[in-house]
Amino acid sequence: HNKFLEKLKASSVVNLPYSLYRKEIRIEDECSNSTTNWLLCSLLGGKAAVEAACLEDMARLKLVPFAGVACRLPPTAIKGKAFVSLPLPVETGLPIHVNGFFEISSNRRDLWSGSDMTGDGKNRSKWNEALISDTLSIAWCHLIL
Repeated sequence: HNKFLEKLKASSVVNLPYSLYRKEIRIEDECSNSTTNWLLCSLLGGKAAVEAACLEDMARLKLVPFAGVACRLPPTAIKGKAFVSLPLPVETGLPIHVNGFFEISSNRRDLWSGSDMTGDGKNRSKWNEALISDTLSIAWCHLIL
């Protein structure tokens, strides 16, 4: 894990590995058929997230700076949700869905957040802030451009 992070740390922000692709989703049942198209972007890295993952007091959490975004095509108003591989009961307020290796509560109901925490809670909250403000925002920029 440490070698992986060191390699990411040495990468320039403009050379971060990312993927951008279009996905068609078909739902068929006895009563109806529907198809939706999505544009997705996933990204590995980000300066602040990589630096946070490399901090000594965060190393034991084995954090991976990975995040992605999904936008419906043609753009349609959606209630953006947060995912950590599977959906969380969290609406983001964004017009896109977001997925990432966020730190979540043990009951999968919330992302760790807040400035009034100490210890691991504080580290987990800082991690989510770095992942959102850095990795996720870069992925969203790739999606838009």
